[in-house]
Amino acid sequence: MTRQALSVIKQKKKKKKRTSESKEPIKGELLPKEVSYDRLLAELPKKQQRFVQQYLLDPNGKQAAIRAKYSERSAEVQASQLLRNPKVF
Repeated sequence: MTRQALSVIKQKKKKKKRTSESKEPIKGELLPKEVSYDRLLAELPKKQQRFVQQYLLDPNGKQAAIRAKYSERSAEVQASQLLRNPKVF
């Protein structure tokens, strides 16, 4: 191969770097400081608000769900679903 062909191949292999000017949020990026805990909590239904408050006191999901007035039979499932919900956590 010629040198010119090799340089073309090297240019194609270069990866695009993410610039700081990019407007797309990075997955897992933190919210701006202006977004307060109280405002985010107020957007949730009352039962979910109680779950968040109880979970912050004791990080046992099932017990937090029971104290938040979910039924004991479904508390473990509800806790699992709530903890996977990005609006809750």
